[in-house]
Amino acid sequence: MDTTSSDTTEMMEEDIPIDLTGKWTGTFDQRSSTLTIKEQDDNKFSGTITVAYRDPLAKQVSGEFNKETNEFTMTDTQHSRYKGKYKGKIEDGKMSGTFTMDLDGKNYSFNLTKR
Repeated sequence: MDTTSSDTTEMMEEDIPIDLTGKWTGTFDQRSSTLTIKEQDDNKFSGTITVAYRDPLAKQVSGEFNKETNEFTMTDTQHSRYKGKYKGKIEDGKMSGTFTMDLDGKNYSFNLTKR
């Protein structure tokens, strides 16, 4: 069994940096939203998401990105009534997925584009 090609592919994927830092804008629950990723260490990242409800909501988040599947997960890091988990994909400079609130299990969709 030849493992050389798969080892080479894995090394190449690790060498390709995916920079998530910066400002992502779009919608969350059909409202204007901004995700600012301030720190990234390989596949882990953290930042702030702001949603333009009548009373704007700003939450600290941390997440992890899978470079092989382009999937990511994020969680709110501060305890709040609106705490939850984010799950989705990043493709073509767009981050989209679903937020699930811990309190009641309600789902909200989001679509963000890196600026």
